[in-house]
Amino acid sequence: MGMTNAERQRKFRLARDADPQRRQAYLNKCKKKYKDDIAVGKKKLVKDMTEREHRREKKKNGGKDKKKLRKRQKDAHEMTKSLETPPQSPSSDTNASSRQKKQADRRKKKEVAKCYRINKTLELEIKHLQKKAEMYKKRWQREKIKARGHTEDSPRTMTKTLLRNFPVGKKKVKKALFQFHVLVEQLKKNMQSKRRLRSSGSQEISQVPC
Repeated sequence: MGMTNAERQRKFRLARDADPQRRQAYLNKCKKKYKDDIAVGKKKLVKDMTEREHRREKKKNGGKDKKKLRKRQKDAHEMTKSLETPPQSPSSDTNASSRQKKQADRRKKKEVAKCYRINKTLELEIKHLQKKAEMYKKRWQREKIKARGHTEDSPRTMTKTLLRNFPVGKKKVKKALFQFHVLVEQLKKNMQSKRRLRSSGSQEISQVPC
């Protein structure tokens, strides 16, 4: 397999930098071009830049130069490594491992697809069961209301019904609470009168001569 243009350029730069004379000639050429660019106004010195141009130039070239330097160092290391070690010839073990990896990937994809199908089926079944449960719950509530119509409500049921409709049936709640307090007061009076009767009866019995 032939080299790419980038690889050819890296190889050329490595060969050029390996020769001190060629390296110096290249640097002199770069310096001359830089001076020519300044003379024609293509580039500016820092003292000739405005503050805004200076900030923009620093921001543009600061990270870019470091990135280029790291890339050149990495490319040089890879090129040196590739020149020192010849490429390995493909072996049968590599082909076998790649074939096994493809088969394992296919099996994994099939298992994942199967899990997705099972999950989808279970989700549909859960939704169906939830609908049935809601339907039976409503039926039970209707039957309970029907049965309640033939029997008297307990005090707790009546209280809950009044409180549930409190904003609408405020007068009913007020009346029920009034009746409750009247009933409690009457029960208290009855209990007190019974206690008095019992105490007076016991005193009469104790005063009877033997």
